[in-house]
Amino acid sequence: MNNKLIAFFILTLIAHFNKAYAIIDFNENCKKSFEYTIALDHVKSIEYLSKEIAANPNNSAISYIKTYEAFLNYITNGNQKSLDDFDDIKEIAIDNISDESDDNPYKLYLLADIYLQESIISSLRKSYISAIYQYKKSYGIINDNIEKFPNFIPNYKTHGINQVAIGSIPKNYGWALNMLGISGDVSEGFINLEKSVSYTKDNDEYNYLFIESILVYTFLYDNFSNQSIKNKILEDAYNNDDFVEKYKNNLMYIFARTSYFLHNKQNDKAIKSLEIVKTNPTRVSNDFCFLNYQYGLCLIYKLDFSSSKYFTTYIKNYPANNYKAASHQKIAWAKLLSDNLNRYKAEMVIIKDVEAGFYDSDKQAKKEANSEDIPNVHLLKSRMLFDGGYYDKAIKELQNGQNLNNYTSDRNKIEYIYRLGRIYDESDHFDNAEKYYLQTIEKARDKKYFYAAKSALQLGYRYEEMGKLDKAKEMYELILKLDFDEYQNGITQKAKAGLSRIKN
Repeated sequence: MNNKLIAFFILTLIAHFNKAYAIIDFNENCKKSFEYTIALDHVKSIEYLSKEIAANPNNSAISYIKTYEAFLNYITNGNQKSLDDFDDIKEIAIDNISDESDDNPYKLYLLADIYLQESIISSLRKSYISAIYQYKKSYGIINDNIEKFPNFIPNYKTHGINQVAIGSIPKNYGWALNMLGISGDVSEGFINLEKSVSYTKDNDEYNYLFIESILVYTFLYDNFSNQSIKNKILEDAYNNDDFVEKYKNNLMYIFARTSYFLHNKQNDKAIKSLEIVKTNPTRVSNDFCFLNYQYGLCLIYKLDFSSSKYFTTYIKNYPANNYKAASHQKIAWAKLLSDNLNRYKAEMVIIKDVEAGFYDSDKQAKKEANSEDIPNVHLLKSRMLFDGGYYDKAIKELQNGQNLNNYTSDRNKIEYIYRLGRIYDESDHFDNAEKYYLQTIEKARDKKYFYAAKSALQLGYRYEEMGKLDKAKEMYELILKLDFDEYQNGITQKAKAGLSRIKN
């Protein structure tokens, strides 16, 4: 351990043992440290935090920032040490912050934020009841702070996250929400998040929260909003040359920007957003290895099979399990689409021994490996091209398979119809899309495949956008009734969010 780190930890201990005289002062040192923490620039973050520890060792904002850093390190890099650090540091932070005067608006805000972080980690640990309980604490505390300090801008972010997240809890856990007496409102949550983004973008005092605000807004909008409607706030944030230049080395901004482009099937923009993966691969692999996974996706969506290099880099450098099975699956697909069936099968064998991660992508990869059903090459190529936004090429590939009478299995026939619907939908030919979506629902509603549920979700989005709320509600409710086991969590969460929007 070098001398700077030793000094840093000694100063941290001094701060802890002086907690009886705790204050919360989010001054310039703390704001800079927080900004560099969210940018995943650990050296700069420690530099400013060390200055604050030396100048104001009793400042409880220090322990909050250290808690946030441990939380973010675990979320981005998945290592056990960060998780252990979070468990240890959060207790110190809660103690220190709780000693602060009730007249400080940061007191309840920081406590609510820590409980929110704890709930997210509990979800990743699959401790869902604990996660809901911690959401309840965070939700109640931030509500109290809003009542006491209605004009305190940081409140909007945490309150908005809680409202959207609770309003989108999967149907299996509705009983727990009722038991705890909590409820969420997706639409109101997005209003609060939009306020957070707008205020932090233009307000010098709270600008240090802008990247965090735009990050959570992007993630929640991509997952729980009506995806058929373009978002002006996010379009401006990710296509503004000044923002792009200012945050060109901010890994979290790059991640959020790339995620937005990928969700909107703007693959060429996503590739450009990820230039740092090629210009500074060491930093990316050390500090936010998931960017390698994103870059791999961008390449395979163009049918560029050098994508395997980046999936392999992710597998080698990421210490936990999330997206590892999915990475092996993408490598397998690249081999299959390169006419190397044996290598495809070899990757599928590897997936069987990989522990499943938290996300639907990993579960689907495991399901494919265990089923031993080999994907149809034409459908898979079309799917990749579609996900990249290359719609003309995608439909041409679909038609090539149809012309060859290549879709013989029950699943392939259904997927062909579904993919026609998706391509026509994204190409703004809704009449055709609606026809194929309805055919998909009719043919697949009694199957375990995700095609019927996803078709209903897309129809729900479109009907909602058109003001046909009864028809949108019918589609969202249908999803909650269907019995399917592919991408189930994500699709049902989005359906529940849709019902919440319509209710308002």
